[in-house]
Amino acid sequence: MKRLFVFVFGLVLSAVVGVTATATGTSARGSACQPPSLTGDGSGSTSSATLHVNELRSSSAPAVVDVSEYVTLAWERAHSTPTETQQAYWISITDSQGRSVACVQQHNTSTPHHVLEPRTFEHGEHTATLRWQDSKGQWSLPATATFEVADPNWGGSQWIGDGRRFHAEVTLSAAPETAKLYISGIGFYKLYINGVDIDTGAVLNGAWSVWNARVLFDSINVAPYLKSGTNAIGVMLGGGWRNTTQFPPQSHKSSCDAHNRLLRAVLEVNGSPVLRTNTTWMMSSTAPITDDSIYNGETYDARLESDKWKLPHFTPSPSSDWTHATQYDSCFSPTMTARSFPPIKVQEVRPPVNINKLTACPQAKVGGLAAENTDLVLTCASGTISGIEFASFGTPTGSCGNFSKGSCDAASTMKIVQSMCVGKSSCTIPATDTTFGDPCYGTAKVLAVQATGCSASPYFVVDFGENLSGLTRISVRGSAGTVVTLRHAEVLQHPPYGPADGNIYTGNLRTAKATDTYILRGDADGEEYIPSFTYHGFRYVEVRGYPGELKSENISQLHFRTDNQLISSFKSSSKVLNAIQYGAYRGQGSNMMSVPTDCDQRDERLGWMGDASLSADSFALNYASKTFMSSFVRSIVDDQDPASGSLPDVVPYQRYGGQPADPSWSAAFPQNVWVRYKHGGDTTMAKQWWHQLGFYVANLEAQVAAAKGFSNWKPPYGDWVPAGKKVDGQVCSAFSFIMAAQQMSELAAAIGNTTAAHDYASLADSLRQKYRAAFYHSSTNCFDDCGQTATALSLFVGAVPSDHVNASVASLLTDIEKQNNNHVTVGIIGAKALFPVLSEYGAQKQAVALAEQTSQPSWGYMFFNTIEPATSSVWELWDSPTQGPGMNSRNHHMFSSISGWLITYVGGLRHVACGSTLLMAPAFHGLSSTSVSLNTTCGRVAVSHVQIGGTHRASVPRDPTSTSSLSSSPAVLSCGGDGGGVIASVSNAAVTRGPNATCAVDITAIVARQCAGAQECELDWTSLPPACDGDTTAPSHVPHLHTTFTCSVPARHTVTAVVPVGERAQLFLPTTVGTAIRTPHAATSLELTTFDGVPAYTAVLPGGVHTWTFSE
Repeated sequence: MKRLFVFVFGLVLSAVVGVTATATGTSARGSACQPPSLTGDGSGSTSSATLHVNELRSSSAPAVVDVSEYVTLAWERAHSTPTETQQAYWISITDSQGRSVACVQQHNTSTPHHVLEPRTFEHGEHTATLRWQDSKGQWSLPATATFEVADPNWGGSQWIGDGRRFHAEVTLSAAPETAKLYISGIGFYKLYINGVDIDTGAVLNGAWSVWNARVLFDSINVAPYLKSGTNAIGVMLGGGWRNTTQFPPQSHKSSCDAHNRLLRAVLEVNGSPVLRTNTTWMMSSTAPITDDSIYNGETYDARLESDKWKLPHFTPSPSSDWTHATQYDSCFSPTMTARSFPPIKVQEVRPPVNINKLTACPQAKVGGLAAENTDLVLTCASGTISGIEFASFGTPTGSCGNFSKGSCDAASTMKIVQSMCVGKSSCTIPATDTTFGDPCYGTAKVLAVQATGCSASPYFVVDFGENLSGLTRISVRGSAGTVVTLRHAEVLQHPPYGPADGNIYTGNLRTAKATDTYILRGDADGEEYIPSFTYHGFRYVEVRGYPGELKSENISQLHFRTDNQLISSFKSSSKVLNAIQYGAYRGQGSNMMSVPTDCDQRDERLGWMGDASLSADSFALNYASKTFMSSFVRSIVDDQDPASGSLPDVVPYQRYGGQPADPSWSAAFPQNVWVRYKHGGDTTMAKQWWHQLGFYVANLEAQVAAAKGFSNWKPPYGDWVPAGKKVDGQVCSAFSFIMAAQQMSELAAAIGNTTAAHDYASLADSLRQKYRAAFYHSSTNCFDDCGQTATALSLFVGAVPSDHVNASVASLLTDIEKQNNNHVTVGIIGAKALFPVLSEYGAQKQAVALAEQTSQPSWGYMFFNTIEPATSSVWELWDSPTQGPGMNSRNHHMFSSISGWLITYVGGLRHVACGSTLLMAPAFHGLSSTSVSLNTTCGRVAVSHVQIGGTHRASVPRDPTSTSSLSSSPAVLSCGGDGGGVIASVSNAAVTRGPNATCAVDITAIVARQCAGAQECELDWTSLPPACDGDTTAPSHVPHLHTTFTCSVPARHTVTAVVPVGERAQLFLPTTVGTAIRTPHAATSLELTTFDGVPAYTAVLPGGVHTWTFSE
């Protein structure tokens, strides 16, 4: 893919380096700052702008910037003439007193952003005002944005802990005009002022970082809550990611690591500090939250609630555990950095789609089933358990009331269960080998227990429809001491984990309990519970102990994540591709939790670098996530070994992973810096961390030297979880090293370091030669095992000799289409390279067909199977429903890299960086329509294609939630609407099912009979031959309709491109679209060229909406 790198790189470089910009001097502080030649208030202007600070969209609160960070001002222009261009801009920045602190004017530039160096501004709020000048010399109306440079004086404040609640008071002579609380409460915190629970706009306050190196603090406007006289500040802490038992640090260790709850704060009133955390604060180790854990959930005893500690004039009872706080400055002294990325916020409140009431056992019995590595909880509605009638850990069958032992049974089960449960009203039995021993190694086991002496209360399993990160909110009315438990899960139980009886399955959570417990205080008006210091990844929740009937108005799912704004939109005529994109970006969202985590549900949820590298492009394309990823990159730097330059597999480096990392995992460092440049033209991260990037690449060189070459450079993970045979890991490591060198060369050129650009380009070329020498086999004319991953990576990185490229592409297509029947064999690294390579080398049609595959293994199978179809996430494994329980997350974004391909190659937004030439090239192969858009800082960029009439190819899977009929969701065949004619003929139609199309039924005649003469035909699945519904060779696969039909009028293609005001785009269209019969007036005429190796039309577009119509 070397030619793609060069092409895109050239476009960006021409925009970033080729522009001549002349700047006036920055004005002195406090002096006048007026744009030259600007008269009046600009009220007659025909242009305006919207100003953004560090990519953050407009908000009621100012953007917060740490004093050590770059400040990027970017703007979206509006003009009465959309084709107008910018020739200059003027920016004035004033402080909170209205004094000028900076004044900048740039001439001869169309760039819609300006970067201010770190430490340009002092602590406090600032207002930026922008005006831009069009080509006629007219200035726009002013646009403003407010930002806060947070650099409080921490002097005198101390780190205190290790309690759950903290209290301090401050006396003010008057209600404050301004008041800011700068606070870091780790792991999580809740803030109270004068008894008010302060809504910070976030849940899970307290961002994750490399604790002993750097801690992030929040800036909160608290002026509305303070008054004249005595004021009380209360803080409650939770363990969160600071829980070093579950998240043990692997680097930057200190003697303070055992202290999980720490607090530091400074209260500024009218610009001066009036309160600091120190040992005068009071502390208590008790709270209504008696236990909290990210993995295991939260226990809240409402009977322990008290508001007194949140109020002024609080005097603890002598018998209480309130005492003066302990300070930990002697062992905990990290750098304090303002959190400049969005907080974790609730995105949706989702009601249940179904509530299922279950009773596990007949009357006077209690029992049930639990899959291996989960807990079986037996709870009596009243009374106690008097005896155990049945107990088996192994392969028992049946249900409570008629259990029977299978061929595998742990002989000790009965005795162990009796000792754990008899005489108790409730008991919890771990269904593990540790508890019972392993009676049949390698077999998925189940624990079945049936007890007597009491009856169990009915319980409820609630389905929220989508698998998302967040919490359950529940309202309840009952007597004091009533215990309600909420146990969360991604999926329902089904074979091989146990019978499909409506119960949840939690085996894939491993040791994570994911259980929240609420103990009622007995409020006659009812109570509401939302956990404070935990989160879960779930679609289902099991509710036990709920008094009365649980109704939909009593329970809801709160989906939350870091509040990075969704900026992408993708739709196509393919139901499968739409489902993949939805699951990819939703799954990415659920894993934005201060850092990009790997999963959101099990006992992991870590910043695995491999996932962060693979999803870097699609994160940048789907979300306004610059500040979020910039913070993560800073954590990467914090965890870089100062002696060697190596990086760990996980950042922050806690719990798992090693150091040095797998090279394809540590690649997240250069990859994320490069992606922000590639997709947004941003070079601030490259400038800020250039030395550390170079140190990292030098470490890779040292690793290869120590291994004595690529052939021996074996990584721990490589092409993780492949669908077929795993390629040698050394290939992946070498590939990632070449990519890092290439990216460093491009970044160096972007920041003006021509010497480094040349040196790193030479390094990349040298590495390609070593790659060929290590992995190319002349006897087979291919790399390594000749498989999909080896071939795709070699093509992507430009390692294939030019005279062998066509043969390599042909070999790759043969492997996919003939040897694997249009299925992938790749793992996570090969998956990211495979689709761009196919599209880049003229196989876009084959790439689309491969992505639309719905039989296993495929992305489509994840969403279209009859066992547990995914909704809003992507699986960790290709065959999740039959694997486990260990590593088997149903919400893992490492395979979501396909989303980047959908946006860039299928939708056609190949390159989008404001201030450079945008590149659009929508896909036409096999799709009747595509539409993609990105809401960038310079405006909305979009391109769409719609075909009406002509010949259409349709690939439609059956709804996975249906077992026999799709009357509510038929397969729709359409000529495209008005002007597209009617279906004239059906050349072929077949229904397939199974990985090797084991059910393939020709239904051409059926489709022709039902659809001929219709503009749009809804094909009910009941009309299909029963063989596909009754096929037992692939029971988890859904039938899939494939058909080609021709409409009564020739094809007409409509292409629409949207270019922001002041920008320009280059559009490429295949000449197969036909002859242009209508073109936009503002567009340059179409010219012939080649693109992706095929003849194409091209046009350069100014700002505005441009539409063409072509006739074949």
